[in-house]
Amino acid sequence: ATDPALIQATEDTKMMCSDADESPTSPLPASVSAPGSTSVAALIADADGGALGERLAAMGLDASRSSSFAAAAARLLAAGVAPETRATAFWVPGRIEVLGKHTDYAGGRSLLCAVNRGFSVVAADRDDAVLRVFASFELTGE
Repeated sequence: ATDPALIQATEDTKMMCSDADESPTSPLPASVSAPGSTSVAALIADADGGALGERLAAMGLDASRSSSFAAAAARLLAAGVAPETRATAFWVPGRIEVLGKHTDYAGGRSLLCAVNRGFSVVAADRDDAVLRVFASFELTGE
């Protein structure tokens, strides 16, 4: 059985990262709607300017999470990535497994729920075959 929350999260991620050319009236900010034409600096500007927060809120997510996208993009800048480097933003939602842990992939049933926690990922293009992963943590004390 496929988890409906996972299906919705996948669809939401596709909406966040879809190409703006597919929908000329896209409500997404440029930093999210056109991953092929946005930059690290534009992502920070959209997060700081509130456009990304509005999009997250429209999807039922916490708008304050846009700061984690800005933090991830700022971490790239601190690592020496140029501000004009092409970038893509992703939101990976969290989930809680209430019942049925390790049974879903074996054909059994499980009870899951989505949570308003997750991972903000900002990926920047490179000219080589190197993958570098940086972590930025936002501890809120919640």
